Amino acid sequence: MPKDNTDWCCWAHDRCYGELEKKGCNGGFQSYDYKVREGLVTCESRSYCSRRVCDCDRTLVYCLKRNLWSYNPDYQYYLKFNC
Repeated sequence: MPKDNTDWCCWAHDRCYGELEKKGCNGGFQSYDYKVREGLVTCESRSYCSRRVCDCDRTLVYCLKRNLWSYNPDYQYYLKFNC
């Protein structure tokens, strides 16, 4: 289970990609178009997979931004079995 708010953001992102994989989309290799204007990300891709992957990534960005205070670089390579 996620250990802090930053972890929760990553966990939700992994789940989002996992749901897309069930629908035949590959988040790790899917390109997409987007724009950033006044701090807001707009997904502009037309294909279903591209738009959904962009949505997953956009949600991650906003989550990390909201929870920046919880990020601790000391845990970047922390081994899961130590948790």
